[in-house]
Amino acid sequence: MAEDRWLTRDEVAAYIKKRVDYLPRLQKAGKLPKPSYLFGPKSPLWDRHLIDLALSGNVSTEVDGIVEGIADEIRAGSLKGRHKNTRGRHP
Repeated sequence: MAEDRWLTRDEVAAYIKKRVDYLPRLQKAGKLPKPSYLFGPKSPLWDRHLIDLALSGNVSTEVDGIVEGIADEIRAGSLKGRHKNTRGRHP
């Protein structure tokens, strides 16, 4: 499990040594990032790297959620027409 980047709800609970029913409280308190639904609306998965960052206090889970949402859109192809490499480009 520890090698896998994407964790299920049960795996997250085991990873952080908390009960599954405690996860929503951690999310509401901003101590656990929201799951990604990239793999389907009924398949919430958490990024282990974001969990590590959030629990270390180095990253705000609100920012994580925004970044993860944008990344999900890009991976899903909903931001078509956008330049992949905008380095050196000015609006």
